[in-house]
Amino acid sequence: MPVQDLDLQAVAEPHDFFAPPESREDREALGCGSVFMTVLLWVSLLSSGVYFYSDSYNRSYLLSLVGLSDPPRASRPFVDIDESSPFISTQLHPARDRYYGADNYFDDTQQLRTTGTTSSSTFGNEFLLDASSREDTTHQTILVFLAVIYFAYLLHACCCATTADYVANVYSESEFEAYLNEVKSSKPRITWSIRCYHYETRYETTHETDSEGRTRTRTQSKRVEVTTHRAQERFPVSFSLDHTFTYTEKVRARLRAVALRRAAAVERIRNSGILANPAGDNASGASTSSQPLRQFVDGDDPGQENTITRGRQAAAGGNDNREDESEMDVCVICMDRPALFKFLPCNHQIVCGSCGNEWMQQNGTCCICRETVNECVDAAVLEQVEQFLNNSARGAGGAPGAGGSSSSNPLLSQFQSGGTTTGAFGVNSTSARSATTSVSFILVEFPLDLKPRDSTTRNRIERMKNDFYRRNRWDTHQETSESKGLDFKFLARVSFYPGSRKPPWLSKWRYYVFSLFGFALYYRYRLLHSGRKENWWVTKRFS
Repeated sequence: MPVQDLDLQAVAEPHDFFAPPESREDREALGCGSVFMTVLLWVSLLSSGVYFYSDSYNRSYLLSLVGLSDPPRASRPFVDIDESSPFISTQLHPARDRYYGADNYFDDTQQLRTTGTTSSSTFGNEFLLDASSREDTTHQTILVFLAVIYFAYLLHACCCATTADYVANVYSESEFEAYLNEVKSSKPRITWSIRCYHYETRYETTHETDSEGRTRTRTQSKRVEVTTHRAQERFPVSFSLDHTFTYTEKVRARLRAVALRRAAAVERIRNSGILANPAGDNASGASTSSQPLRQFVDGDDPGQENTITRGRQAAAGGNDNREDESEMDVCVICMDRPALFKFLPCNHQIVCGSCGNEWMQQNGTCCICRETVNECVDAAVLEQVEQFLNNSARGAGGAPGAGGSSSSNPLLSQFQSGGTTTGAFGVNSTSARSATTSVSFILVEFPLDLKPRDSTTRNRIERMKNDFYRRNRWDTHQETSESKGLDFKFLARVSFYPGSRKPPWLSKWRYYVFSLFGFALYYRYRLLHSGRKENWWVTKRFS
């Protein structure tokens, strides 16, 4: 069976920019704050509507029993009611309505009755007028409560929700590329701040006058926080090395990672022996088709030997050097961050720091060649060590390059020479990409990864920070903070649409209109489920 005829579609494919979001990692959550504020608003509106409706219905019903169509007001005398009417009774049970006070009751025939020998005018003035006043106060309280909730909802939707950031910064492909170039050319900014303060006890005197005209003086003590000093200092960054991808670079790097994954899978299949027995029959003749080809592609077969090592040993003249050193590879695991770390001793620079350490803890092997690895180190640090060893070897009369470590990589050489790129990579995840559907825009968030280039810079930062805090410790209590950013107006979240057609509803004004009518959560749901979420790491090493 030819390798190119193997069905490898069930094996994991990397996320491309235009594939529809099919997993939780490709979407941003709706957010507890947005859900809570929207639910609170609508529950309050519905509850208030039900209350006002039932209140109006009960009022109309009770007034119809008395013979009125409207409640009495202070400017309108109440209609006289004969004291011999059936509204005077002593055989009663408590009322189920609040309009006529605590002394009013319903009898078993649902007729309104009242105790005592209250006259008709007293009945109207003391009960109906008082009930109407209480009703107006309750309605005003409910309306104020609704206004506060609505204002808090609008404030959260327009200022706190991440949706507002996405729709406020919508870029075309060219604008997004220009913005990324500005990000790449900017320098890191590290700022330290300190605030010194202490607590003081202060006394406040108040004067109160009662209804009889007597004045009382009260003195209250309270503890207040007093700020006495503020200071701020910025670390002087003289040089920074940027590893942030532009849009074009990230697409190219992902295609390279795809080719590397597929080449590894194909070479693993070629050397596994499964091609000699494509039917999957074991030694006893029983079919083992339930053990799919994916076991060999993923490298999960416990009896499988290191086939990539054999393939690398068989490849003559293999070279691990990049043809174009200016191009960066993307991490083959997360497909987001630059591959700045190497596995040792196989020397494959294919992962970022966080993914490499996590992979080491779970597997202990290289995710490309499956060799047992001892550590995952920063390639820049390793390069400095190798240069030091090479210089030491030259100083000692050794051959140039002594002490350096190199390893052949036929997979990368195969990709660079235009060899076979079919197959897949052994990451335990599932994906079924549609060839016809795609997203029309991408939601981009920019996490910052700003770190010193070397230990000298790291020690200098700590020394300067501690010295700054020590010089500005002027009071009993201190509040310190450290902020990291870029030296230009950096946007944490943007949206961009590839091509020339912008979705017509993707604008901040549409979002604000939806928010005004209480449908901000619906807009957010549509936004997050129509576009793909991308973490675009801003990676810089500075000194």
